[in-house]
Amino acid sequence: MKILILLFLLATAISNAKSESNPPIRYVGIEQGLSNNNVTSIFEDRDGFMWFGTFDGLNRFDGYQFMVFKNQPEDAMSLPDNRITDISQDANGRLWVASKSGLAKLGADYTHFQRVRWKDYSPFRQDHAAISSSINQLAYSTTQGLFAATSLYGLLHVDTETDQPMATRIPLQGAHGKLILDYNAQGVVSTTANDIWVFIHQHGLCRLNPRSNALEVVDNHLENSIGLKVDENGRSIWVASNDNRDILYEFDLQRKAYTTYPIDPALAPFEITALYAKYEKVYIGSEGKGIIVFDKRTNRFEQYQENTSWMKSMTVYSMYIDQMGRNWVGTLRSGIHVVDNRLARFHLIQPGSATDRQNAKNFILSFANGKNNDLWIGTDGAGMMHWNRRKQSFTHYAAEDKTKAGKLNNNFITGVLQDDAGFVWATTYGGGINRLNPKDGSFKQYTCFSPANNRI
Repeated sequence: MKILILLFLLATAISNAKSESNPPIRYVGIEQGLSNNNVTSIFEDRDGFMWFGTFDGLNRFDGYQFMVFKNQPEDAMSLPDNRITDISQDANGRLWVASKSGLAKLGADYTHFQRVRWKDYSPFRQDHAAISSSINQLAYSTTQGLFAATSLYGLLHVDTETDQPMATRIPLQGAHGKLILDYNAQGVVSTTANDIWVFIHQHGLCRLNPRSNALEVVDNHLENSIGLKVDENGRSIWVASNDNRDILYEFDLQRKAYTTYPIDPALAPFEITALYAKYEKVYIGSEGKGIIVFDKRTNRFEQYQENTSWMKSMTVYSMYIDQMGRNWVGTLRSGIHVVDNRLARFHLIQPGSATDRQNAKNFILSFANGKNNDLWIGTDGAGMMHWNRRKQSFTHYAAEDKTKAGKLNNNFITGVLQDDAGFVWATTYGGGINRLNPKDGSFKQYTCFSPANNRI
């Protein structure tokens, strides 16, 4: 009877969700612990924590509660400024936070920040000063490191490996071989090929030449940018400009030329506030008109979510799509809107045959979250499986696997977990404990022994 009631409630919930014109929304704001409802930047770190930059502090969100970081005027090891502009992470997992008055690295213990310093080359200075300029955007390259686009000092390259993070200025190659140091770098991105591209006010789109360590102007058709994002496929860079707010620009990295996409007159014009690109779509944040989405596959613009009544604020400052496919929208004065389409429906994940109801792979005894939000699944008689969430594929480990010398010794998996080192541990019904090394697919067995009765 309880099962019938549960099924009825689930069916009712799904039916109601489908009948609603609004998307499934979760609102997160100061009532839940966010430091400020003006959200200027959003980032997901490699551990799955969400980070939010606001007008008044940095926030880490674990899905339930916030950890807030703020500038303390008398504490040089606090944030340089409470007005956060961007957030990034390097290959070692260290978090870098950009603000209106400089850049800092968050300590691994979450108790302090190290402010990035630089040599400003003023003739009367002999020391290294903390960066005080506004940081417009950060970009991390796995081969070249961290770069910061600043409004006063141009592009800075940050040495992330020293105890005290230091930055050096990257000059702009001007006319007649002249090197320019003082320029406004409005945005910076790193491509999949680890090339660094920078948009410089009144100069245009530039590329960093690794040999000369100087920026070279590649295209000067646009002289002002409000948003710069690289296509995740590495083919192009998307540019938005309020000088031409009714046009979206795509710079083809192979052709070294722009393609223009006029925004539907029914949607434009509007003040552009943010730009985000993912899954062949470009999301344009606006002042007062919510989000406009451009679908590269259809070359069409449309309002994000046809019915916008769910938005508490139509002015959007930041956007992010996390590993789970949730859309995080940072707004002016209304905190964060989380659009999670998974809340409106259930997905059936079926490793075994859908027609064979007796397939042991479909009888689940245990499961655990793994790296990159993958799942490790223990079955009732079919061994253990790894579900790659991104590829939507399964890897099967069973006792009858003859391809591995150290194989699973029992197919009844009663418990499973993955440790910090990446090893997967599985308890079995009669086979003790098995440890899997995912790198080579080999297993090692551990016998459980009770000293109380000398029984295995």
